[in-house]
Amino acid sequence: MNALVDNDVLLKGACLRVLSHLLPHNPAQTGVLTASRYVLPPKIRRFRTGTEGDAVLTELLQYIDSATQLEPTPRETTLAADLERTALRAGLELDAGESQLCAVSITRNIPALLTGDKRAISALEHLIDREPRTATLTGKVYCLEQLFTSLLSTTDIGTLKKAVCRQPIVDRALAMCFSCSTGTTQRDAVLQGLSSYTESLRTVARRVLAP
Repeated sequence: MNALVDNDVLLKGACLRVLSHLLPHNPAQTGVLTASRYVLPPKIRRFRTGTEGDAVLTELLQYIDSATQLEPTPRETTLAADLERTALRAGLELDAGESQLCAVSITRNIPALLTGDKRAISALEHLIDREPRTATLTGKVYCLEQLFTSLLSTTDIGTLKKAVCRQPIVDRALAMCFSCSTGTTQRDAVLQGLSSYTESLRTVARRVLAP
């Protein structure tokens, strides 16, 4: 596997109808938690996808089915629990799904972890100082804005703006970057906005966040 993908990226990518373009083009080289196919469908309604709901669900499940579905080993489950306990004691936010993906990344040496959870990214930065095993995540974590920056290199700006602005509630930061409240969007302005969010996150996650 080349990358692990969290539920937030899967859900938002599907709701914006860009999932297959946003993530690595060979889904078989991408790992997702098996539980994703059960916990994500009910959440689609939260984003008010309306008549597109069925299409969003189909896109989501097709990607999950084509990806490598992960069941953490007992060793990974124990590590995930350790990470959660350490985070809780430090007052950090790290949910079960994120901790499991982190544990899999650590034990299997997966080179990239793609997550839309900025609180989890910040938590992982702090965990490096409290849990030595998390040091292997250094430079491997990618946020949603980084994924969209990469996507802009292969996708027309107008097409991507339409996707984001059709459902601005899916991600408010992306909606702002793509100027969904205005009629025009300049590529450089979008890239600057995405970079601004990424670099803001880097101030609290300078080690774990990928370059």
